[in-house]
Amino acid sequence: MLTLLLAALTLYLGDENAALAGKGKADSTVLSFAGATTDDLIAKLDEGILKDVEADTVDLFIGANNTKIRSYAEETPLDTVLDAKDITVRLRKRYPKAVIALNPLAY
Repeated sequence: MLTLLLAALTLYLGDENAALAGKGKADSTVLSFAGATTDDLIAKLDEGILKDVEADTVDLFIGANNTKIRSYAEETPLDTVLDAKDITVRLRKRYPKAVIALNPLAY
């Protein structure tokens, strides 16, 4: 079996975990916002942060801060999941052929 490894442009997007994952990686863009919640990332997407960013792969790190800094009364786990889904749908529209990986919560 022959496997070809092609250079891919990877976008590491989300909270501080994105910065750790993308640190020092070639052919990558890191858009990391320490302490970011899903709401913060949705606002950044609405501002157009991805306008000039190309990617074949998107590694999305988001949601951990929602569960870490917000009480259940402020936001339920379902709210976090629905926001993550909204972000993923937006990413799919922006990068229709990209592999999008939603990384599990770290907390």
